[in-house]
Amino acid sequence: AVDQIEGDIRLNPPGPQVHPVGEGADGDTADIIEGLIRETEYRSGAKTAYSTAGKYVAASGEAYLELVTEYTNDRSYAQQLRICSVEDPSTIFFDPNSRMANRQDAMWAGKLRVYSREEYKATFGDKHRVLEPRAFQAASGWIADVMGISSDWAMVNEWTGGIKGEGPYYVCEFYMVEMERKKLTLYDNNIAYFEDEDVPASATPKPGDEYTRIVPRRTITKYVVDAFEVLDETEWIGRLIPIFPVLGPEVYIKGELHRLSLIAGAIDAQRALNFVTTAMVEVAGDMPRAPWIGPQGTFDDPRWQNANTEKWAYLEYKPVLIP
Repeated sequence: AVDQIEGDIRLNPPGPQVHPVGEGADGDTADIIEGLIRETEYRSGAKTAYSTAGKYVAASGEAYLELVTEYTNDRSYAQQLRICSVEDPSTIFFDPNSRMANRQDAMWAGKLRVYSREEYKATFGDKHRVLEPRAFQAASGWIADVMGISSDWAMVNEWTGGIKGEGPYYVCEFYMVEMERKKLTLYDNNIAYFEDEDVPASATPKPGDEYTRIVPRRTITKYVVDAFEVLDETEWIGRLIPIFPVLGPEVYIKGELHRLSLIAGAIDAQRALNFVTTAMVEVAGDMPRAPWIGPQGTFDDPRWQNANTEKWAYLEYKPVLIP
């Protein structure tokens, strides 16, 4: 069943449909946006990401897609979007208070990555505390404790590959959402501007309280952290955390989440089938290889030699008296 779902997605992958809805929208712009999305999917090999997500959600009820940015080439500063598959859904964690199907109400989420010592140096450089000798790390940790900053060395060992700290190293890509209330005002050019945005000099706000309201704005910051420090901090330009869940049916029972999958309802039936199959094989293995047993001279008829494979109309035997 899981292979069938994955195969169907490979044969008929999902695709975008952009519709011109709203004031000022037109069909040509919608077609251009749809083409840009399809170009991103083609360049990313999104069909593989979609089929991988379908496989995991059918088997376990949980899968993810990730939207990342990358430079167009090694000499460029221009970036482009890329759709990536998540080969191990257990590396993703989400705000447990989020309830919406695509988790757009999550206030934080993250992904764990594992680097060898060489990969860590190639990605983040070799001037980080996690690469220093453990004795120096312990000394600096003691200084941090004296200054009032607590350190958990058991956690550090877990994040750095053991008590020697030689790797592999865990690095977390953590997204934090911050909500900020901003005043939104509608101007006479029928465009609404937030209070921290640049407004054209020719535009003036419309009079009246009905043209002003307070809007909670989401700001998403991406932090890349290892066992000791924040390696990178970047503002993600978007309203949603760029990790998108693909989840099976979810049921909350007494506040506890129960997530189902395609094969969840078939587990007990499959167990029963496995038990019956095992019992049949066990009985067949215990059967004697000589199917007919009798006193010597009973089976003089040669047809008894293949009576277990041939269908004879009748079989005769000689009655043998045993004193």
